[in-house]
Amino acid sequence: MIRHIVGRTLEGAGYEVVVLIPPFGATEMLADVHFDLVITNSIMPAESGAQLVARIRREFPQIPVLHLDDQSHELPPEFPADVPRLEKPFSNGTLLREVAQRLGPSRHPDERATSQQRYAL
Repeated sequence: MIRHIVGRTLEGAGYEVVVLIPPFGATEMLADVHFDLVITNSIMPAESGAQLVARIRREFPQIPVLHLDDQSHELPPEFPADVPRLEKPFSNGTLLREVAQRLGPSRHPDERATSQQRYAL
């Protein structure tokens, strides 16, 4: 599954990853735990990734989001236009560049003093 591949790729690059399986309770967890980035997938159980992105943006506008998009579904009108989309298929290198871009160059695991968490769905 894509969440496991993305999680392993980010962990291999030194990021701390939290994967919710299934992603139920994601917004509740975001209220209680600090995350530097949320990564969503277009197809998920219970609700679409686009719906989750819209909810996260409404409730937690300060948290950066990266949406993994397979382009098989049209994005709903409530999907925030400023949320970057990484179109599938993508390489591990492309994923890592997109994550680093969302976090800024000084936030790469090799250059930071404190632990970061990633949220991958």
